[in-house]
Amino acid sequence: KGELILASDWQVDPAFREALENGCQAAHGYLHRLGDPRRFQVHPLLGDLGAMPLEGPSIGLAVAVAIIARAQGLQVNPAMAVTGAIDGNGAVYRVGEIDRKIEAVCEHNRQAPHDLIEGVIMPEENARGGRGTPSGVGSQDWGNLIHPTASLDHLIRKSGLLIDPWEPYLEELGRLLRKLGMADPPP
Repeated sequence: KGELILASDWQVDPAFREALENGCQAAHGYLHRLGDPRRFQVHPLLGDLGAMPLEGPSIGLAVAVAIIARAQGLQVNPAMAVTGAIDGNGAVYRVGEIDRKIEAVCEHNRQAPHDLIEGVIMPEENARGGRGTPSGVGSQDWGNLIHPTASLDHLIRKSGLLIDPWEPYLEELGRLLRKLGMADPPP
């Protein structure tokens, strides 16, 4: 099990702390299966978060993804949002208030069209058991945004969530060169 250090004076909800610990354990299990014996410490710096509550299990999957990205020298795709409870073995479970989370993503996209969130990784249980399209979210947006997963292994293999840190820059360079009528850069 990896070490978890909460660098904060905040009182943290036990479910939130457990989500952090489960995310660490799931990431280390995933990396171990790949033959990576390293252990990573997680130091969430929970400074002045204002009124933001630190509660619930929804952060667990994001923690696991962040550790794996760091360990593999990859970047989490900034156009994707992640929510999901996770256990120490990497199974992903339903979270609460999924409609509010999707609505927040859609609101972000309306207010910041230059910085779109193109997808939301969420537990398969939430995607299957939804009550329909949340208010304020077009059905087309809903279908294109949702990327369900049942396990950490499935998510990492299938989603395109982890990317090479240079990939966005090379894509932009390619667009610029094509615009100028020049050849693409070598891969």
